[in-house]
Amino acid sequence: MCKTREYRKATVELCRNCGGRGYVHDPGFCGDKLMEVSVVPCPVCDGRGRVWKVNAGTVKIEPFDGQTE
Repeated sequence: MCKTREYRKATVELCRNCGGRGYVHDPGFCGDKLMEVSVVPCPVCDGRGRVWKVNAGTVKIEPFDGQTE
């Protein structure tokens, strides 16, 4: 007998790229020198500070026949 279960868990979490602020600092370079640092919306969360984290997969349980894979 084999048992298979699919799961899907969705949670809202802080964006790890911007730390939940919604913006990141984008350094501007001119040659080797750092000229100015501009603040831009975070490209990961689109400036919202929160992201959906979806954990999905399949678990398969079957009897042990005495040998490993």
